[in-house]
Amino acid sequence: MRKRLVLPLAAVSLLSLTSVVVPSTALANGRYPYGNQLVVDPHNPDVIYVRTTFGILLSEDHGRIFRWICEPLIGFTNGLDPGVGVFGDGSIAVAGYYGLAITRDNACSFPFVGGGLDKQYVMDIAVDDKNPSGAVVVTATATGSQRHVQVYQTGDNGVTWTAPGPALDSFLLPTTLDVAPSDPQRVYVGGFFYGEDGVHGFVQRSNDRGKTWGPRTTLGGVTEADRVKELHVSGVDPNDPNRVFVRVSNPRAQDRLLVSNDGGATFQEVASFAGAMYGFAISPDGSKVAIGGAGAVNDPNGKGVYVASRPASGIGYQFEQRSDVPVLCLKWTSETLYGCGYNQQPGVFVVGHSDDEGRTWKPLLNSVNDIDATLKRCPNGSPYNNLCLADWSRQVCLFNTPGALDACAAATGDAGTSNPVQDDGGGCTLRPGAASKAATGFAALFLGFGLFVRRRLRRH
Repeated sequence: MRKRLVLPLAAVSLLSLTSVVVPSTALANGRYPYGNQLVVDPHNPDVIYVRTTFGILLSEDHGRIFRWICEPLIGFTNGLDPGVGVFGDGSIAVAGYYGLAITRDNACSFPFVGGGLDKQYVMDIAVDDKNPSGAVVVTATATGSQRHVQVYQTGDNGVTWTAPGPALDSFLLPTTLDVAPSDPQRVYVGGFFYGEDGVHGFVQRSNDRGKTWGPRTTLGGVTEADRVKELHVSGVDPNDPNRVFVRVSNPRAQDRLLVSNDGGATFQEVASFAGAMYGFAISPDGSKVAIGGAGAVNDPNGKGVYVASRPASGIGYQFEQRSDVPVLCLKWTSETLYGCGYNQQPGVFVVGHSDDEGRTWKPLLNSVNDIDATLKRCPNGSPYNNLCLADWSRQVCLFNTPGALDACAAATGDAGTSNPVQDDGGGCTLRPGAASKAATGFAALFLGFGLFVRRRLRRH
């Protein structure tokens, strides 16, 4: 969850661009530890993955114990929040700068996918809801003066990927995509682009899983309050492929929820927050929608969890505040409503769940200090053991010593960089410091094209 970035800020230093709205500095990447996306294994509800600002947490017992998967193992650094998807066979896919990383050995290694996705900047991944062996991703890779914006698909749990159709317009800056649960041929891509009169949001639809694309819908008004600075596809109704939700941000850092009932041709506003609308979730039966946030400075509007029933018209949603617990993500399953908490505030969980549609919350993970260390199943010499085990003591030090990166590095005998070699799965390795240098180089490149975007407003 990074600060909002726009093209005129391209000259600002990388350090300031990768800072976040949370002021405390507790980790090497300068961000306070919290979760901002939660994914549940489609075939095993006991398995939960939480994307955090310091890696990925994994629970295999319905949240009783969470273990840590470090950032260097997956290959994302410098404050990125990559999309996470779980396939039907349990494989975990992580989208990021260097490509799409997928683990098939219980998170002991995360090799990158080759073929057309090799070294592509993968912006987001969406796993098919009813057939989780299938998924789509969208890329936005800058090479020289060109950009490549392409949707790829898989039907075999991410083993092979193909581009079903032509690339999208190169001036588009996609942030998210989603697949309609009731019609896997229906794919929505959303994001923004820079026009002569400023920044605009866009939504584009495919009815044949990316073989062809329909007309692009442009969103954004004239006044500052109505202008769209960023746009993120949030979700598609599980029963109606034409009902799609998007969240948009304006230059005033105010967020709105829009809904379309005609497949993205037109949109109507159904909710607004004074600050960031971090969380969004649709109930499995499609009858309710939940949104949430942490509120804005001196304005409680948008703090907590709000739920609305689907109106007969499909437009007039009436959101009721269910609690004032600040949330940074939401995920609704047939069993419960999950949330990522704003753990910087005392008494607020990192991961919690609600069995009464957001009215009350029970912590699953109270604090980052309750993480039960590392995975214990990976063999000696595995990338996980090489990269994550040695770094755990430094992470614990950073959790408890905000801002003391140098002191924690000295106390744990760590200079602040990972020394082991990481195999990227394609015969290449990342030497000490190579990941951070590569990320810095990529960031500078994408900033030149306005592609270094914040992806905090996700579906979950």
